Amino acid sequence: MMMRKAQQVFKEALELPPESKADLVEALLNSLIDDEQASQKEFDEAWANELKDRFDAYRQGEITAYPLEDVISELRQRHAI
Repeated sequence: MMMRKAQQVFKEALELPPESKADLVEALLNSLIDDEQASQKEFDEAWANELKDRFDAYRQGEITAYPLEDVISELRQRHAI
């Protein structure tokens, strides 16, 4: 019985526009996350804060930025890519 319901929901979901499908997938995946784990929103907020802190540190001269090409070159040398 449950499999039949899931198949019906799946059929109906296929009719949704792409953005709505993505929203549905995200909601279903988030429903599987344990209470102990951070939700995607909390994860995104934490990364946004981290990025802001790093950018502020860069602007204040506390950290140095390197050109992307240099970083990729260094990684290729280290890992023989």
